[in-house]
Amino acid sequence: MSSLDELLAAIRKYNAEIGHEKAWEKLRDRIMSSNASKEYWFKLLDDVEAFFSSNAPEEEKKKLRGYTERLAIMIDSFDGTYWNQS
Repeated sequence: MSSLDELLAAIRKYNAEIGHEKAWEKLRDRIMSSNASKEYWFKLLDDVEAFFSSNAPEEEKKKLRGYTERLAIMIDSFDGTYWNQS
């Protein structure tokens, strides 16, 4: 096997191990985005709720919870209902 093949194999292995780049990190990055589209934020809310309903590790859910206030504020700025849920 050539050095290039070994390098590519190592990259594939690395991507397989972290290639999903922890879903919570992707969601965190999206929450920290400066996108102002109403559709963007409501889609993100759906994705975050799906993540919390998933079988993701509790540790990852806990990490993401630290970023959800921004999401709630953005949602509330569009419809004023997020903080008023009972």
